[in-house]
Amino acid sequence: MPPEARAVAAVRHTLAAALATWGLREALCDASVVTSELVTNAIRHARPDIELHTALGRGLLLIEVRDASTTPPVMTLSPEALGGMGLPVVHALSRDYGWTPVRQGKCVWALMTVRNYLKTLPNHELDAAGELR
Repeated sequence: MPPEARAVAAVRHTLAAALATWGLREALCDASVVTSELVTNAIRHARPDIELHTALGRGLLLIEVRDASTTPPVMTLSPEALGGMGLPVVHALSRDYGWTPVRQGKCVWALMTVRNYLKTLPNHELDAAGELR
């Protein structure tokens, strides 16, 4: 996606469609906020192009935003700051979050717990390791 402000709305729309397909509309609010913050940070601080990846498994939603910058994200929390609340918000809404260097830049990710995950899958069974069969 191009690194423009309107890309954030497009990403939220794409995320909403994916969550609806997975039957997880109840996760939309928090997941949209997390995704918006990660994409906005990439637009503000990174280089083009930005990629969004999502995955669902074992009751967890993974949201990844990749960009071409190698500069690590920095969480700052200051009452005087006019901005910079993105990563603290991601931290508050996610089970875990972080970043990983990739071949051409970095991947900033958030892992979110998704309630009612198994209710969305027809005829699900778990094996001894907790994996879906």
